[in-house]
Amino acid sequence: MKHLVPSLSILALVGLSASALSAATISPKEETLTVGINGLLQTRLTLLPSGTYNNTDAAGNAQNGYNQAAPTTAPDGASYDPIRGTVGEPEKAHFDMRRVRLGVVGTYKDGWRGTIVLSADTVDSSYYGTARNPAIYTAAVGKKTTVGGLDHDVIVGLDKPYTAESSVAGNSYLFPTNRPGGDFVDVIRGVGAHYRLYGSMFTVAASFMNGMTTGAAGNNSNGVGEEGTPGYYGNLRAEFAPGASMMPKKKQESYVGAEGTHVVIGAEVDKEWSRQVAGYTGQGTGVWNDQDMLIWGPDVLVHFNGLSAIAEYKRRVTSWEATADWAGQPDPDSRNSQVWNLQAGYAMPLSGGMVVEPAARYADIDMDTHADEYGNYSRGVDYTAWKNITPSANLNGGARTGTSADLSGRQIEIGVNLYINGLANKLQLSYLNWQAEEGVGDAQMLILQHQLTF
Repeated sequence: MKHLVPSLSILALVGLSASALSAATISPKEETLTVGINGLLQTRLTLLPSGTYNNTDAAGNAQNGYNQAAPTTAPDGASYDPIRGTVGEPEKAHFDMRRVRLGVVGTYKDGWRGTIVLSADTVDSSYYGTARNPAIYTAAVGKKTTVGGLDHDVIVGLDKPYTAESSVAGNSYLFPTNRPGGDFVDVIRGVGAHYRLYGSMFTVAASFMNGMTTGAAGNNSNGVGEEGTPGYYGNLRAEFAPGASMMPKKKQESYVGAEGTHVVIGAEVDKEWSRQVAGYTGQGTGVWNDQDMLIWGPDVLVHFNGLSAIAEYKRRVTSWEATADWAGQPDPDSRNSQVWNLQAGYAMPLSGGMVVEPAARYADIDMDTHADEYGNYSRGVDYTAWKNITPSANLNGGARTGTSADLSGRQIEIGVNLYINGLANKLQLSYLNWQAEEGVGDAQMLILQHQLTF
């Protein structure tokens, strides 16, 4: 078989055994099987990071910041390391690998395909040796069928749902950091099923999959039976373009100055049921809560020749219910959160086929619309974003005190991208400035990142 040797080489890269390879390559006829390999390498240098520590809340109480190992005795205004989220002087330069991914895609006749992607993202992001073990990022099978001029795509396995951010090509990001509006949705990458309907002027997508739990289900440490179990995640998204020519074949944060006009208006609803999270202190040791999360919001993507822009709004409602009664403590308050994100870049051609693109972004993040947060930035924001919310005690309608576990604030980024060979080979330089919603907390850093896609 002519395809046997290439398949051996490709599949060996992802660690498949000879027996698994034999099972994968014997059955298909050579004219029905196509195998491709792709990769993404993003190497990053963070320069001159600095920050100011927020240690007191509105009432003047000492508090721990998000992801911090430092003691609460550190005063307001102390030097702060935004890369690791700790009090102290940060290093002047830090190298890491933002994304390391290797994928294999196999396509068969009649629209069948399979995808396996391994990732080792955030290598050395905090310390030497961090996150070097690869993990399965995607392992899914899909079938696309065209009926009446519409494409129907069904996907099963481990894959991401179709959201405002995940539907955009990952190698086209306008900045080295993730988009705050897109990351505001705590996307679950669970095993499940997805359906997508593509028309000339619209896309409709739905997902349903296993949910995620941050705690063990079953009996808690006090032997009290828990009523809740890890739940599910669902997603529904619709996109519309004013005309068929304005619906892009692939959505991108940057179109690298390509001629044309694209306008995509989107809206989505994301819902998570019954994630298990630890209770707040007053609920007692070993009490867990069922966390439900509802996210919704509109977004707009615009491309006009050199201009690439995105505007989006997301609203999130998080509620908790104790899985077991404990000392008569009430359930935590529900939490309303929101984020606004605006970003734009303008690409201009240079000699030799290269393209330069200045870019700017403004984001306003409010993790609790009923309280002011005295937070501290952590590099983890770039990786895990504003996904985790800490349950707080029910204050019977009284004003809540903001906590530093909630990263409310204003984020401004200014940068320039140099496309050496389109999205395949690009260099990004950006300046990030974050300011806490309240208090003295802030963070600044320069990020230089090179990306190679193949």
